[in-house]
Amino acid sequence: MLLATKDRRLVFDEDLPRFGLSLAPSGRKTFIAQYRVGGGRSGRQRRVSLGVFGTISPGKARIEAKTILARAHLADDFANQREKTHNSRTVSDLIGEWSTDGALVNRRTGTRRQQVNINNDIALANHHFSL
Repeated sequence: MLLATKDRRLVFDEDLPRFGLSLAPSGRKTFIAQYRVGGGRSGRQRRVSLGVFGTISPGKARIEAKTILARAHLADDFANQREKTHNSRTVSDLIGEWSTDGALVNRRTGTRRQQVNINNDIALANHHFSL
């Protein structure tokens, strides 16, 4: 089945419903799984990208789609969990938070640390954990 949207076309598999290929105007082909969560037709429709054609085989994409669609059938919203993971804090966010609060005070005694030690620890954290 072919479904055309404004910018891209969706081609769905005949054997596995809700599994298909998204065709971008640029020629990029991406495997997708499309499902609804909760409430049948009134549920929120979600579309999950499984990988770009060529980097993931159609067989592997089909297996992953079956897993995601089975989870959706059990009311487990895979796309929502993925969004939460992508929107979580990064290592640099944690280092920034630690450098403004945690690095200033000695954790054993509770007294303020010397500025030179604070600067050294922050520099070490940025050096070792930044990408």
